[in-house]
Amino acid sequence: MFHSTQISGQVRSPRRGLRAVVLFASAGLISGAIALPASAATVEVSRSTTATAGVVTDGGKGGEGGAGGSSVFGPGGSGGSGGSGGGSVFGNGGAGGSGGAGGDSVFGPAGGGGGGGGGGESVFGNGGRGGNGGSGGGSIFGNAGNGGGAGSGGDSVFGAGGGGGNGGSGGNSVFGDGGNGGKAGGGGGSIFGPGGAGGVGGAGGISIF
Repeated sequence: MFHSTQISGQVRSPRRGLRAVVLFASAGLISGAIALPASAATVEVSRSTTATAGVVTDGGKGGEGGAGGSSVFGPGGSGGSGGSGGGSVFGNGGAGGSGGAGGDSVFGPAGGGGGGGGGGESVFGNGGRGGNGGSGGGSIFGNAGNGGGAGSGGDSVFGAGGGGGNGGSGGNSVFGDGGNGGKAGGGGGSIFGPGGAGGVGGAGGISIF
């Protein structure tokens, strides 16, 4: 024989309230588990997009070549070559470094100037300018040093090609020959933009006797 037991409204109401709390908490946990990572991902994407779109950096400039050492009876040291400019995708290519000056001498031949570094390349920006050649060293009784050749301008795809550097000047001498001027750097090429202008050749050195 079955007995029906009636549940009063006072007992049923707390149970329903407990169920509502459990369902609400479960929904909160589920939505929070989905919403928090999504919001975090949105923040990360936003930061990444801002960093990519808002910051356009150029290539770094090449280092300067060191000067050659001087001498009294021996030959002067040659100047060091300038470093190449760094490349860039959206920014401009870096300029090439200038060559170092040749060392002087009293009785021996002077050192030649160092070559300039090439300009850095770019895709959407302009190519970097080529570095200038270093000047030749001077001498009294020996021959003067030749000027260093300049670096070529960097290439670009959509931007302008970089200008070529200027050749270094030849050194001067009293009783020997003057140094030859350095060769100018060629202008950089471009596919959709204008090509870079070539540099100016270096002046030759003078001699007195």
